[in-house]
Amino acid sequence: AINLGVRFNYNTAYGYNILPSFALKQRVHNQILRFNFSHNFRSPSLKELYYEMEQHSPSIYGNVNLKPQASNHYSLSVESVKRINSSFEAYASQNYNMINYRSITEVDPITSDTTSYLISDNYSDILLYGVNYNNYIDLSKKSSIKGIYSYTSANSKSNDTLDGISKHAIKIQIHHQFNNKLRL
Repeated sequence: AINLGVRFNYNTAYGYNILPSFALKQRVHNQILRFNFSHNFRSPSLKELYYEMEQHSPSIYGNVNLKPQASNHYSLSVESVKRINSSFEAYASQNYNMINYRSITEVDPITSDTTSYLISDNYSDILLYGVNYNNYIDLSKKSSIKGIYSYTSANSKSNDTLDGISKHAIKIQIHHQFNNKLRL
């Protein structure tokens, strides 16, 4: 199956944007192969533009000079659709003007006191890439377990670009339905 999409976006501050997407899905025996591409656009949020929180340590400030963020996202995955459902996905996302917080430290030239704060800023040409591995097992009609492992990395001139993103992440979910009304 082939899916083609286009989203038209208008923002009074940043004008019109045309955002295409493409997805290819092919079933081969008990596996599903997928390829996805999308061009994405994100306007800065009100918080990223205007926030001022001096009581926070360090202080956090918005930035009215932010540019919108754009990205091209690619992913390739293979999924096994048997009793044990598992999938492996590799992805890359080329980001332009990525919005994140930049850590700033200023030194007073007279007293040598330092002041540190965070400010919303744009980072140019950031490549985020990684892999996701998922397993989903039906243990019974009422019980299942799901495990997810994710690895994320980046090519960037700045260390701030991965702030808040775990390089390695593991998530395990266990579900059990006790009756029609209670599910854990």
